[in-house]
Amino acid sequence: MRLLDDGRVGVGGSPSYRFHSMDNAADFSAAFWNDGDDSNRKGIIIQCGKDDASGTNIPITFSDGNGDAQGQITFSSGTVTYGAFTAYHQCIVPNADNDADSQAMAYPYGTLLETTSIFYTQKNGADTERGILYNVQKTQSANSKKVLGAYGSSMNDSLSNQTNMHQVLILGDGHILCNNAGGNISIGDGICSSSTAGIGQKATANPSMIVGISQEDVTFSGSETKLVAVQYGLQQFIPWS
Repeated sequence: MRLLDDGRVGVGGSPSYRFHSMDNAADFSAAFWNDGDDSNRKGIIIQCGKDDASGTNIPITFSDGNGDAQGQITFSSGTVTYGAFTAYHQCIVPNADNDADSQAMAYPYGTLLETTSIFYTQKNGADTERGILYNVQKTQSANSKKVLGAYGSSMNDSLSNQTNMHQVLILGDGHILCNNAGGNISIGDGICSSSTAGIGQKATANPSMIVGISQEDVTFSGSETKLVAVQYGLQQFIPWS
C-alpha cells in the first residue's frame, strides 16, 4: 500500500486517484460483504456530483482492460441513466449447441431465440420466487410467438462453475440477424422471426410478435443474412401500411 503526501492511497501500485486499487488476478478484484442475514445489511453508497443533481453527474464509468471507456451510469435531477444500454436474460441452450469447457458462443451474435420452458434459480434446494431462467432454442417458425430475444454471448466460466449459461438480449441497443423474407427493411419496421431457424425478417403479418424495431434502412440483394441495428423489445406489432 502506498500513501502519497497529497492524501492519495494506492493498493498494488502508485495511485492516480484518491483511492486506487490495481490488481492482476484471474478473478474478481474486489468484494464488499456486509454479513448479517437481514435485508437491512446494505451494500454501497456513492455520493457525488452537484448538490441539486442538475447537469450530468457520473457516479460510475466502465472501462475495458486497456482503459477505453465502455459506458457510464449517470444521473440528472432525479433520473438515473444507463448507457450504452442493453439488457439480457440468462438462458440455457440445447447441449448440442453448447461448449461447456469454454466461453465459445453457441450461435452467431444476433441469432433469434425462443423459449421452450422456464425454471428457477435454486436457494437451499428450493426454487427462488423471482429467479426465472429460460431454456431456449433457435426460433423455428415465421412470426413465432415464443420469441424471447437475440443471442448475445456465452457466460460459461470455470471460475463461477457455469457450464451452460448464455445471454439473450431483450432490451436496449443491439442487432438481429435478418433475411429478405419480408422484403427490404426501413427504420421503424418491426422485426419478427422468419421461417429460417434463428433468423429474423421484416414483420408483415397483422399482428406480428416482434422482438425489435429497426434503426436503419437495409436493402437485400438476394438470400443473404445481415445484422440489422434495432431497439430490442418484445411486443405485438401492427406493421406499417
